[in-house]
Amino acid sequence: MSRRAATKRKYVEIDSDNDSPHENEDEEEVEEMVQKKSKKSDLGDWVREDGVLILKHKKFSAKPTGNKILAFDLDSTITETISGATFAKNATDWKFWDESIPEKMKESAKEGFILVIFTNQGGITKKKTTVAHVIGRIENVISATVGDDIPFLAFAAPQDDHYRKPSTGMWDRMVKDFFENDPSRIDINESIYVGDAAGRLAEWKKGKKKDFSCSDRKYALNIGLKFLTPEQFFLGENETKKWKFDVIEPKVLFKDVKEPYKTADLISDKQELVLFTGWPASGKSTFYRKHFEPNDYVHVNRDTLKTPAKCKSTTVSALKSGKSVVIDNTNGKASDRKEYLKLAENAGVEKRCFVFDTPRNVAEHLNLLREKVTKGDSKHVPGVAYNIYNKNRDDVDEDEGWDEIKTIEFIPTFSDDNEKKVFYQYT
Repeated sequence: MSRRAATKRKYVEIDSDNDSPHENEDEEEVEEMVQKKSKKSDLGDWVREDGVLILKHKKFSAKPTGNKILAFDLDSTITETISGATFAKNATDWKFWDESIPEKMKESAKEGFILVIFTNQGGITKKKTTVAHVIGRIENVISATVGDDIPFLAFAAPQDDHYRKPSTGMWDRMVKDFFENDPSRIDINESIYVGDAAGRLAEWKKGKKKDFSCSDRKYALNIGLKFLTPEQFFLGENETKKWKFDVIEPKVLFKDVKEPYKTADLISDKQELVLFTGWPASGKSTFYRKHFEPNDYVHVNRDTLKTPAKCKSTTVSALKSGKSVVIDNTNGKASDRKEYLKLAENAGVEKRCFVFDTPRNVAEHLNLLREKVTKGDSKHVPGVAYNIYNKNRDDVDEDEGWDEIKTIEFIPTFSDDNEKKVFYQYT
């Protein structure tokens, strides 16, 4: 495979004299840097909207004539580092992944494609690179491929949030900002996404390592785009069959969905304490809102009450006032559950435990979807929380003293078509 480093004369280096370990910019520093950079750029303006970095190209019309998108990942798709490091050391530490790239980009633009880069840049948050270096590198790449006068959009997601691929946040932002929030203005059937994170296995090609993830393939599928690897798009190679998804396939796993639970089968006409236990994001709070909130059960949840002490005091007050209570926390430890059992016994009310039997991989899927549906208002639970829960959890036992232990199977239900669409996306 042929490689070449691009000519350096066109490049703009930002903050290149600072080779010290990168500090993680806070919101004000990032915003100040973006504003400063936008004044220098020959390509257009960089803005930071809701956490994502966006290049608004000076030549991009408010109503573009083209309606076909040709979108690319950046690292290991258009570029690779000259230094050999995983993260580029500065804005000029890159070369083309293949020498055919500039010509292929220009040809695509002539064919009426709107060129876009969608790149995850978590190295900013991990302090492996800076916003300035990422912006500088993207600008240098665009200038070296198609010059300054062909419209080229770019989106960079520095955080692990709903903008990070395979979530469709960057695509959705593009539709909102550049296509009047009207997806029908884009010919999705003729649009293409090119990326290297394709879930390919080791030795998919002789001597090749496995892909680090499948995020680019999942991103294209979530949007509905045709997906190609760099080898397919730039080199004309055939797709390998040696690949697999690295997460659940919702459409396969939930092909046959059972009838949802009926509220009448879940609640009691007597005062009671109901304790939920299960993985983070296993559907507990949604279950409460659907079945127990309409029946005036008091909601005790640490996410809203903040401390264990507040959860317990709220429980005591509710029981004293004659209300039934739902304890909506993970409650993995038997010792945690025992404390609420004592509160129920002291109040002389019935006590039931609902065990949410949602598999871990499904809960992790729901965890990321919750962030997407709320557009980042509800942040996802970090992966370490699942490991801690798994390490410390105790199976619920009849000897604990519950009047009833009820296993709750996860059955997806949707309030609207969009919620259903998002649920079946890959995470």
